[in-house]
Amino acid sequence: IYEEKEKDIAAARKVYQRVCREGEYTFRDTDELAQLWAGWVEFELRHESWDTALSVARQSVSNPEPEKRNRVTRGLSRSLRLWGLLLDLEESLGTVQTAKDAYNRVIETKVATPSHILNYASFLAEHKYFEESFNAYERGVELFPFPHPGAKLIWKTYLDSFLTRYEGTKIPRTRELFDRCIEVWVV
Repeated sequence: IYEEKEKDIAAARKVYQRVCREGEYTFRDTDELAQLWAGWVEFELRHESWDTALSVARQSVSNPEPEKRNRVTRGLSRSLRLWGLLLDLEESLGTVQTAKDAYNRVIETKVATPSHILNYASFLAEHKYFEESFNAYERGVELFPFPHPGAKLIWKTYLDSFLTRYEGTKIPRTRELFDRCIEVWVV
């Protein structure tokens, strides 16, 4: 209402802040609150407040203050919706380091999906961090071992990327990678 009818952006921000940060409203589940945080980020993007949007996205997945923790707010740090939004914004608006930090956090908290691993490795390769890209694949194959459906895709992309990068050099390392892949696939 404030945004569309009243054209009062400041009042709309205050409503988002009261509901998301200050916990003025009690939500039934985490997804409802995550949807509101995502709405706030999208609101900021619509109004070209890039830094604010990135800041709100970062806050959405951070752990709330102890006095504001409850079942619903604790779950925000595991919301795929919010992590996906944050990772996209970090890649486009943040620095390479902040994007790397966000991807590392999503992997450490075990919220990452196979597509997050692939996106992270691709992001690193695009920025010429090839060895870090291979480390991201390594973390992915540890996080998603066979028979997980994403394991095959991660291994395939990892091997393709390695072969493309080194084009026939590093034969012992290439052999070791293929041996590991076959070993974990068969077991």
